[in-house]
Amino acid sequence: EFAADPSRTDIKNLWFKKDGQIIHNERRPLEQDLDSLHFHCIGHTREVLIEDGEARELTMQSDPDFFRYNYYVSTQRGCAFKCSYCTHGVMRDWRVGGGAYLRRHSPEWMLRQLEKDNARLKLDFLHFMDDVFLLDPKWVREFLDGYKKRIGVPFWCYIYPVHNVHEMLEWGRDAGLVCVNIGIQSGSEFIKQKIFDRHYTNEAMKAMCWRCRELGIQMHYDILCNNPYEDECHLRETVEFLLELPKADIIHTFPLCDFPGLRINTLNYPRYDLPGELRLFY
Repeated sequence: EFAADPSRTDIKNLWFKKDGQIIHNERRPLEQDLDSLHFHCIGHTREVLIEDGEARELTMQSDPDFFRYNYYVSTQRGCAFKCSYCTHGVMRDWRVGGGAYLRRHSPEWMLRQLEKDNARLKLDFLHFMDDVFLLDPKWVREFLDGYKKRIGVPFWCYIYPVHNVHEMLEWGRDAGLVCVNIGIQSGSEFIKQKIFDRHYTNEAMKAMCWRCRELGIQMHYDILCNNPYEDECHLRETVEFLLELPKADIIHTFPLCDFPGLRINTLNYPRYDLPGELRLFY
């Protein structure tokens, strides 16, 4: 619509600035049938990188092997969860006209996308960027059965201690899963459930991590730090919980960012101004 008439300022889903005023147009309902969309455009011969205010053309000829090892793709849009520090906790409430917030391509659509790109890019590794990839056992089983036969490339994904995750990990390992990213975030049950709105037990998380170790799957742990709702006992609980887990191949630490509008900023719990040296120690 915008390409057809760039002078329009009434297009839904778009905001415009005109004569110094912001025009807030309505949102559209979320597209429910992701299979109706075109394949993702990944690694085509003419791509443009916009960075630091400049546009630079990229070509496969300049780095033909880049996408063989750096192929990132998502099978879904939205997330099944609503962690208080995440944009999904806000955006799921923006829906208009009903419909599901979490939507996923069919296994066959995704397999045809991957077959097309694998034939062209000769992939050596895949990264599935879904917020939680091993989620729905029925979808996962159908997709991984096809993936093993038709793609067969080692892959990485995010996991979460959902129901049947141990079984899905076994299917994944058989199909080429070699590495997972796990959002530990905190070892404190209070912080995890009351502050972060993540509802599983530490025992469930621990069992999932040890199952990954048994299957020979590499693990990357994510930890959120600089959380104003944590006092020293919560920090200690996280360290002690990590000592109960199999050693991670990589631990990522991320400072908690209180972006405007996130639910975590509205919680009615005490905040602690711990010394920076103490936080850095933990």
